[in-house]
Amino acid sequence: MAQSPLLFIVAGAAISYILYTRVALYLARQRFKKENGCQPCTAQFHKDPIFGIDNVKAMAYNSKHHILLQENRKRFQRLGNTFHNRIITEPFIATCEPENVKAILSLKFKDFSLIHRSAAFTPLLGHGIFNADGERWANSRHLLRPNFARDQVADIEAFERHFKLMLKHIPKDGSTVDLQELFFRLTIDTATEFLFNHSTNSLRMVGQDDGNNEDLIFSKSFNFAQEDITVRARYGIFDRFRKNDEGKKAIDICHAYIDKFVDDALRFRQELDTEKSAGTKDDKYYFIQEVAKQTTDQKRIREELINILLAGRDTTASLLSNMFFEIAKRPDIYAKLRDEVATLEGRTPTYEELRNLKYLKWCLNECKSAF
Repeated sequence: MAQSPLLFIVAGAAISYILYTRVALYLARQRFKKENGCQPCTAQFHKDPIFGIDNVKAMAYNSKHHILLQENRKRFQRLGNTFHNRIITEPFIATCEPENVKAILSLKFKDFSLIHRSAAFTPLLGHGIFNADGERWANSRHLLRPNFARDQVADIEAFERHFKLMLKHIPKDGSTVDLQELFFRLTIDTATEFLFNHSTNSLRMVGQDDGNNEDLIFSKSFNFAQEDITVRARYGIFDRFRKNDEGKKAIDICHAYIDKFVDDALRFRQELDTEKSAGTKDDKYYFIQEVAKQTTDQKRIREELINILLAGRDTTASLLSNMFFEIAKRPDIYAKLRDEVATLEGRTPTYEELRNLKYLKWCLNECKSAF
């Protein structure tokens, strides 16, 4: 049976395009290597050269058994500070070499992008500041930076209120407690109050399972949606074939929850002039309302807020968990911390007093650099 000439033309064009992009990419990489004096990456972790299935299986196992960090450390010890790896169709270079890290984060920052994680992150985070590059990242930074002035973030009283709730769940008889779970509840409660002017109050729900509480539903959905990001990243281009109704539902719940507060903030913007003229303006600072003063794009506000929530909740809880894990093994360090904090004589510190607790700051910096 005769074949249509058009079919051969389309197939030829597709093959030519693939060859052209591959050759162009190869030449661009060679030029980049020459301009920056890059040395070849000789060490390699994966054995499957096409999809890196062995690496995907190893990462899934390590994640399930909570040994990701220690296994990554073993890889660097075995293969050196820099090695080549692959996840599905995505090749990448893993490095802990100080000069490489400095180049990525500082000296050559503009040469690197986040495009490789966009497909996995975008369904939940959109194009907010932690999932954006170039001009979009600069715009997000310009939008958000004024809202992190010291006077705005120094609401110590709100944090103290949630912290006292957390203390109620720590046993006084010396029995073992999972501090990390409590820290994650503490940081999502404080972060949502700061961002939305409405706290999830998850610390009040410890031991309760109220399936109708929308704050608790959001907290659980936010956890699941974040975990699903790592699964999507491992599947790569094959994620589209994965049945993931639960992941999509979790993202929808997160977006709908935040959209309610975005709508309130936009209504606040519309009423602002009226309130000002009537002299009834509330001078208390609310992050979401300040962002709404700068843009009326509902989707943009939601994306930026969920990005900041991710940072304000996860990184802070991880830092606190890591710090207490370390000082639990060092009673000498814990004693020094207690002595420094004792100068406050049990009262809530001011922002400046917190900044002047130098030993506390050193401990936090050490634990921050460890993860």
